[in-house]
Amino acid sequence: MTFMSLPLRPSEVATRLVHEASHHNFLALKRLVGPYDGSRPTRYHSPIRERGRAVDTIVFAFHAFGDGAPFHRDLARSDARYEQVASDTVEEAFAPLGIMHEHLGQTHALMPAGKLLWLPVAERLFG
Repeated sequence: MTFMSLPLRPSEVATRLVHEASHHNFLALKRLVGPYDGSRPTRYHSPIRERGRAVDTIVFAFHAFGDGAPFHRDLARSDARYEQVASDTVEEAFAPLGIMHEHLGQTHALMPAGKLLWLPVAERLFG
């Protein structure tokens, strides 16, 4: 179940639904198999929360924001009026993803499920 405050423009609803659907996907996979092995208590700077977070929450945020950012980019490419959605430009939506991607590349704690949530999204984002 997903909750959101209304009223919102349709583009904002769509972007938020992509983001929240990604969270649900992550949580469903996590019930089956963990995304990381828990062996490294390292906390990585989260540009989303502006504080240190464990690698599982970094991959959680990367996956959801990483699915939403290309959607936002594609929306803006189809119509320039959508360059800014939910008070973020496309560039602002992508900025924190590079930082989180770097953190995920540094850790050795990701299990195959964590890599499955990270690497395909990273490929779509950064090529």
